Amino acid sequence: MEDGDITYLPNTQENKDLAWKLEAEGTHRWTHTTGKNLYLLPTRKGDYRLLLVGSAQEGRIRRHYGVEGKWVGQCTYAFWVKE
Repeated sequence: MEDGDITYLPNTQENKDLAWKLEAEGTHRWTHTTGKNLYLLPTRKGDYRLLLVGSAQEGRIRRHYGVEGKWVGQCTYAFWVKE
């Protein structure tokens, strides 16, 4: 997961409507909102799909597979998983 994978949108009602639309279409996941921004991630990247896990699962994945998750808000971490 790279910083360029995250889409930051200003926190406006129009962008919230867009985020809900993209999530309903299955192209992006809206991970969290701050006072300034909405944070979205694409659900696919080439042959990889997005996996969002909690902090406990991120620790298990890091120890078992040796990969670091990308913190994407609250207690959520993101990984790209090969299908």
